[in-house]
Amino acid sequence: MIIGIYLEFALPKEYGKRRHPLFFLMCCCDNSKKLKTSDVINQNMDENHEIKYLKKEHYEGVAPEVAQKEHEEKILKISDLEKVYSNGFKAVNGVNLKMYEDQIFVLLGHNGAGKTTTISMLTGLYEQSKGNAELFGIDMFNDMGAVR
Repeated sequence: MIIGIYLEFALPKEYGKRRHPLFFLMCCCDNSKKLKTSDVINQNMDENHEIKYLKKEHYEGVAPEVAQKEHEEKILKISDLEKVYSNGFKAVNGVNLKMYEDQIFVLLGHNGAGKTTTISMLTGLYEQSKGNAELFGIDMFNDMGAVR
């Protein structure tokens, strides 16, 4: 049973992110490494990363009470999210956005725009090619168990 569980986590599959072959040893490691990685991600993220590819006059800022949620880490922050398949097809190209707690968010686009792929990466079904996502300050791609 233990070997079966190990193989389920470590062997590559079509869906989901595979863990490092020595993932079971990682629980013994110091958690300060995770915090440092998160700090680096936060430092590298531009405050206005959502409008990185937009003209500022086409962007409406959020209300101060909503912006406060970012300081309280009550948001989902996605930065430069990309998905490139093995055949070279780029399904998602540099998504930058913030979703605030207690707010309604809608992801709209035409067929083939990458909506399903984006959600699949955020839920752990697909592995991202590039980019970061944090939910309430937790790195979604490196600590999906804590996010869930």
